[in-house]
Amino acid sequence: SRLDICRVLGEVHDRRIVHRDVKLENLIVVDEAAGTSMRLIDFGIAKSLDAPPLEPPESWVGSPRYMAPEQLHGDAELHQRADIWSVGIVAFELLTGEHPFVADTLRELRTVILEREAVSLSEFRADVPQALTAIVGRCLAKRREDRFGSVEELGQALLSVKRRALAA
Repeated sequence: SRLDICRVLGEVHDRRIVHRDVKLENLIVVDEAAGTSMRLIDFGIAKSLDAPPLEPPESWVGSPRYMAPEQLHGDAELHQRADIWSVGIVAFELLTGEHPFVADTLRELRTVILEREAVSLSEFRADVPQALTAIVGRCLAKRREDRFGSVEELGQALLSVKRRALAA
């Protein structure tokens, strides 16, 4: 299910680890006897919140298209909400086939992510429930404090939208 990403990231975050590279290429769907499930792979740049910074300040670690504004700033005070930003990018891409920030170069991408709001999901998909558009928008809030506080909170919001859609 699409909520698998919240479950998987929740397990990672419970261990006080930030993946730092959540992107489509690092999400795989596995067929099992009980059905399909999602796996998060490539923990090569994951960071323990209890460890000292691994890189010098101002350095970029990760895939810039999926990096939260604070990662692009080189913020040493990394938080699990950076992964929530990346989930927002992934969700936007899965629902639209597009990226919410348009740029031709990495330098321009950094500027766009830091200075402009993401394109609203509704501009691409008017058929998506407003509640889901709001969830993706909250994942992509510039200030990490404005994003969901945890992937569990994000998962509950998504589950609420799913339940309403099934009831309709």
